[in-house]
Amino acid sequence: MKPPTKAQRETEKKLLFMLRLYSELKNREGVASTLLYLETEIDKLVELLKQM
Repeated sequence: MKPPTKAQRETEKKLLFMLRLYSELKNREGVASTLLYLETEIDKLVELLKQM
């Protein structure tokens, strides 16, 4: 298995941050629009990693 590229590592860091943030906010009130944004960004990052 090849080691991950710098771009892959950076994308993984962003994804991990977004997942932690989503997990932290998901049970709070008044953050529905933020959670929707995070879900969209998480999906984009996952798809980007699949393509790499």
